[in-house]
Amino acid sequence: MPDTDPHAAGPAPSAPGRAVRVAALALLVVLGTVTWAVARWQQDPVPRDEVRVGRSTAELTGNLPFHELLYKRTPAHLRIAEAQRRFVIACMAERGFRYEPPPIDTSPSTEGYPAPFGLESLTPPELAPGSPPRVQENRGEAFGRALLGDPGKRIRAHSGSITVTRPANGCQAESEQRLLGPDRTHWLQLRVQLGEGEKEIRRELETDPVFRTANARWRGCMAKRGFTASKDPVALLFRLPRGTDLSRTPVAVADIRCKSETGYLLSAYTRLGALQRAWLDEHADTLRDWNALQKAQDEIARASQP
Repeated sequence: MPDTDPHAAGPAPSAPGRAVRVAALALLVVLGTVTWAVARWQQDPVPRDEVRVGRSTAELTGNLPFHELLYKRTPAHLRIAEAQRRFVIACMAERGFRYEPPPIDTSPSTEGYPAPFGLESLTPPELAPGSPPRVQENRGEAFGRALLGDPGKRIRAHSGSITVTRPANGCQAESEQRLLGPDRTHWLQLRVQLGEGEKEIRRELETDPVFRTANARWRGCMAKRGFTASKDPVALLFRLPRGTDLSRTPVAVADIRCKSETGYLLSAYTRLGALQRAWLDEHADTLRDWNALQKAQDEIARASQP
């Protein structure tokens, strides 16, 4: 039996064999690159300003009638809030208490507006710039009664699934009474009706054909990125654990990118605005009374300015 040289070259591989080996090598290189990229994506956060949804949240919400009515910090809203703040301070001083509520936030922020379509940036609301958190004062029962009145005495307003109560007496109630007079309960009822209307409109939006198409485009975009667990952006948001670092979470980054690529938020906010205007047209008396009471409060606030 002849000796075999282990270093001797074997028979040359056929052309198909070489092609298979080259293809396998290329696949290994690609898989290695993908694995490295995924690992880097999981380790390194995406810069928060790298992923945008298109138009700013302020621009989108600014076109919503309900945002203008209930959330926007207009000059009139700020004057009313500042007047109420002064009235409360003076009332508490008359009762022998020093009370210093935080200054009125005058920044043109959308903070406080309930974002109706899930994430709109990779910066969660608690990390966004805005007013500092309010600290609730706890200075004993006498202080609490002076500020908030008798706990057993409340005024109530109800509409649909929403019920709201407020103190019937105490300095907080008296400050509102100075601005609203005998219409304080009516004002609260109008506020509750607008809140219920806002919820009703959001439910109606779910059946809107344009909005449903926007959700379908978003789902298709997410599916291309390998995410199929959520039917819409709101469902996705509720699946994220509290305290999630969005910039390190691939599904959150994909959500923001798909919203940008499909024009999701522009479509959603446009349809929401149209439905809100239709609701207000159908409830013209509610809008008329609300605006009248806001104007009356602003007139008193102007007259009380130091």
